Amino acid sequence: MHRYFHVSASVLLLAAAAACSTTVHDGEGPSSGSSGSSGSSGSSGSGTPDPSLPPPSTAVIEVAGTCAPFSACGGSPEGTYDYTSGCVDDVFASARETCPSLDTTNAKVTAVGSLYFKDSALSRRATVKISGSIVVPAACSAGQCAALADAYKSAFGSISCTGTTDCVCTIESEETANSATTFTVSGSNVTTADGETYAFCDKGATLEYSGRSAGSEEGVWTLKRR
Repeated sequence: MHRYFHVSASVLLLAAAAACSTTVHDGEGPSSGSSGSSGSSGSSGSGTPDPSLPPPSTAVIEVAGTCAPFSACGGSPEGTYDYTSGCVDDVFASARETCPSLDTTNAKVTAVGSLYFKDSALSRRATVKISGSIVVPAACSAGQCAALADAYKSAFGSISCTGTTDCVCTIESEETANSATTFTVSGSNVTTADGETYAFCDKGATLEYSGRSAGSEEGVWTLKRR
């Protein structure tokens, strides 16, 4: 599954860490970032979407809380599934240690996409969008809002920061992935040809999964069977 959502969470973490970094004041920024990209990776697979089916709905992803414990139950992942929700442990945790009053309540992450399991083929087509705003208090930004936006514009497709004390930064970024690989099932685990292992639970109408190996996606994800 190519750590797709791990990348998106890292974008948020970069922005939050940037908000509390002393490099903002001298105009320096990170050497690289993500401003919305698309790509594919992995070995070829034949799992493809059915064009006769309606498009998936938008799923809201929690990125600033504590995910509930995941319990694997196994089953059969065969089928087409749409993302309905997801949870990633607080990606702003490190930034809050430096800047406890950082306000991320209005930062929103959504996903639209599907997973396709067919025979031994696994593919995914999904888009994650980050939007909304974060508030960087004067204690962390020293009111240098324009410098803050300029230093970290590479982290988002769009960012603008305004204010004379606290900085309100409006953010937006979109990332799309089309990927294909193959998979095997052993008990309650799915292992991809990329070497990633995920625990899963087939509940009939829904499928839940959580990464278990190094390099796999973080968090807990819920999908609805079509």
